[in-house]
Parts: sequence; C-alpha cells; structure tokens
Amino acid sequence: MRLPDIAAFLRENGLTFLGFETDDATIQAYRQRFPEDRAATDLDHWHAFETDNPETFSGMYVFWIQKNSIA
Repeated sequence: MRLPDIAAFLRENGLTFLGFETDDATIQAYRQRFPEDRAATDLDHWHAFETDNPETFSGMYVFWIQKNSIA
C-alpha cells in the first residue's frame, strides 16, 4: 500500500492522519522541503518526499491516526 492509498482509506473511513513515527533527521529533511507543513501531516507531501527518498520508511509505515469527531 502506498501513501495515496492510505490517504484515500483515511478519508473514506473518517480518520485523521496525526503523523509518522520516524527519526528527527527525516522530519528535519521533510520540513526543509515542505516548510509550510509544520505539523508534517500532509500525505501528498510525504508521498513526494518518499518518491525522492525511497528508503525513508524502510518498507514499513508507522503512524498515528484518530477517528474524526462527530459534530
């Protein structure tokens, strides 16, 4: 499963992406490339980052999500 697939799954199931569990160097490199995403939660940006840095997640994504609240 790729990040666009995960993003679609989250949208379809009312879930919010909270962030990846990754090392500080990866987060710093990501924020340098995408400074407008200070929370580092834009999966489209992460997909672009991973495309340019294919070893970013070493074959496995570890991340946090939460169920969207019902208003």
